[in-house]
Amino acid sequence: METMNLEDLICSLRSSKPSQGYRAFQQLLEIGRDSDVLSGYLEEFLSLSEGKNSYLRTRGLLLLCANAKWDSAGKINAALERILGHITDEKPIVSRQFIQSLPELLQGKPEVREQVREALLKADLSRYADSMQPLVERDIQKALSEI
Repeated sequence: METMNLEDLICSLRSSKPSQGYRAFQQLLEIGRDSDVLSGYLEEFLSLSEGKNSYLRTRGLLLLCANAKWDSAGKINAALERILGHITDEKPIVSRQFIQSLPELLQGKPEVREQVREALLKADLSRYADSMQPLVERDIQKALSEI
């Protein structure tokens, strides 16, 4: 597989080909965990997290969490309320993956620990089917125990 530059990877996140978008996401996740080169793309990740497509929302949220430690400009802090709204995203799979990544966000942003904790404790899971509520609740409890 050929190596893409950062701009190509960022563009590929929104690809109509799911496998291409997912591959770009995986590469960017790895890059963001090891280097601050994606810190200039936090606005793009925030934009993804607010999109209509649940796959894109998930990618944006997880990339925000993975790059939180590089956010010296406080972009995540400024958008934290909107970001935390995804604890109860309309799609429970988005919610679950985001909740599971919150400990990583807090490794980079320990100053928002109480806001995250409060949002998790106040999460209203009634929008989810009875079969999904216990799974999301378990994710919340696990995240709380890790933060």
